[in-house]
Amino acid sequence: MASINKRCLSQALASLLLAGGVSGAALAQSNVTVNVSGNIVGTCAAGAAAPNTLNFTLPDTQAGTLTAVGAVAASRAPVQRVTVTCTGNPGVRMTMAITGTSPVPAQNVVPSTGTATRMGVQILYGAAGTTTAATVMPIGGTGVTFAGGAPVVIPISAQYYVVTANPNAGTVNARVTLTFTPN
Repeated sequence: MASINKRCLSQALASLLLAGGVSGAALAQSNVTVNVSGNIVGTCAAGAAAPNTLNFTLPDTQAGTLTAVGAVAASRAPVQRVTVTCTGNPGVRMTMAITGTSPVPAQNVVPSTGTATRMGVQILYGAAGTTTAATVMPIGGTGVTFAGGAPVVIPISAQYYVVTANPNAGTVNARVTLTFTPN
């Protein structure tokens, strides 16, 4: 009977050692790092006359008063306001895009598609909540940032710009796209 107990004992020990090795392997650890990132984005809605279009009529100006390169007319288009509301009131970034290439990029001149030669247009903006627009809007790039608020009201206007000396009489037409995004 002692030999049976020894055999049972050795089988029991072997089983324990085997089970211990298996459970030891089952307890071995391996770590995985999990990185999470994301953005909570807002949206902006710009309100202007439907369908979100501002139409400016520049005052008639005598060609003889705009002779020098870089000259601008004394009169500008009447100011119109764009009301922009962004979710969460994060502030607003306004950028301007044009079709084609600026004839005077350093001055942010929008090319004219009208019949008046040697002329372009500059788009002007003002500080949010004011009634004047006297700062030239940059074309492309990072645009202009306005502080948060609900809503942000931005004054916009336009002015003639002489691209080449002694422009000819005719029409001046230009189109830009203003894009408003949460800042």
